[in-house]
Amino acid sequence: MGGKRVYEVEMMNDPAAAGSIIFDRQKIESMIKRAKPPVETLASFKVWDRYNPKHRYAIGADTSKGVGRDHNASVTIDFSPVPARVVGTYKDNAIAPDIFAYELKRQGDIFGSCLVAPEVNNTGWATLTQLKQIYKNIFAQVSKDKQVDTPAKNPTLGWETNRATRPEIMYQLKSAVEDGLLEILDEELLL
Repeated sequence: MGGKRVYEVEMMNDPAAAGSIIFDRQKIESMIKRAKPPVETLASFKVWDRYNPKHRYAIGADTSKGVGRDHNASVTIDFSPVPARVVGTYKDNAIAPDIFAYELKRQGDIFGSCLVAPEVNNTGWATLTQLKQIYKNIFAQVSKDKQVDTPAKNPTLGWETNRATRPEIMYQLKSAVEDGLLEILDEELLL
């Protein structure tokens, strides 16, 4: 392993930089066998389950420049059943990040104006700036040093991803998937 890769793996806590597979391949292969086609596709938004007003939903969104490389993508999760279930997925590598805000609003509206948590990064600011103007139920981060019972006057909207939070996010997802706490029926997402 070269110096940069060692640094990323050891100092930046990024095991993926070593080329390591994070998820248990046998578990993923088993899930792929149980994958199903969506019940409907609404303008590139694949839906596996229709909205149930008694359920709790949230959308996580990864932003990009929309120039044909990385995708603006989202995953909608229904947290009411056990295990929780991915009920919607979306990806588009051509949509601009500010226009992606309108797509997230559309998806949120489909699932009862559910919570939307877009990534806060360089492109995420464009998404969030527009989303704040058109949608009200946006995830707000509260600093760990703030008291829980004291509401933040200016909460940070969106989900901040950085060198510290990325490994945490990946390993929480790994645990949820491998412990059977999250059902994923989207073969493309599993692949």
